[in-house]
Formats: sequence, C-alpha cells, structure tokens
Amino acid sequence: MTKIQKALAKNLHYFMNEKGWKRTPLAVTARVPQGTLEAALNGEGANGMSLVSLGRLAETLDVEPGDLVDDWRED
Repeated sequence: MTKIQKALAKNLHYFMNEKGWKRTPLAVTARVPQGTLEAALNGEGANGMSLVSLGRLAETLDVEPGDLVDDWRED
C-alpha cells in the first residue's frame, strides 16, 4: 500500500463516518463503481483511482479532492 493509498483509505473512512455515509449509497450517489470504492477503502487497487472518481467522491462528501488524499490527520 502506497502512502497516498493509505491516506485515501483513512480519509474516506473518516469523512464517511463524519457525514453518515455507508459504502453502497456513497458509491451509487457519487457514480463510482462499488469495486473502486471498496478497493480505495481497503488501500488497494493496482491502478489507483481515477481523478474523475476522486472528484465525484469528494463532491458527494462535500470536501475538496485534496482532503481525500492529503495526510492531514494525526493518528
């Protein structure tokens, strides 16, 4: 798992929890394939996530795309 994959997984979990989103409704609303979201949440995905998918998730979560990939939170 790369540093950016780890940050994306951590931040997706954080914002989903903060905003009350479950996996399937988020994927459907953001128009992101369920497998893409699952891979991102698990820090997986050989090719990563497209910028389009990242942007759609950020828009649905009402955050900036950079908030999803930045390692801004302390553990």
